[in-house]
Amino acid sequence: MPSSKEKVTSSLRRAIVFALAYQIPILLLSLTTAADGRKLDQICLFVFIFFWLATSVFIWRRRSHPTKFDLFILRVGYLPLLIVTVVLTNKV
Repeated sequence: MPSSKEKVTSSLRRAIVFALAYQIPILLLSLTTAADGRKLDQICLFVFIFFWLATSVFIWRRRSHPTKFDLFILRVGYLPLLIVTVVLTNKV
């Protein structure tokens, strides 16, 4: 179990910034579109919250030694998860 004194690595910090840099605009765009009756913004918000809850687990567990897979999922995992969720809910 990681101690609270372990620092977040710079590669993990860069992955977090990269992920937020494209997730927040997607979320804001979905919140500003009302053409679909507000279903897309609910899906985007749900996926955003779920993604960050799930990734916070491995950020907490491996903050000083993230694997390449952890960094990859953190950087690009939101978009495939969003697409799969939209397709499976068949709402948009």
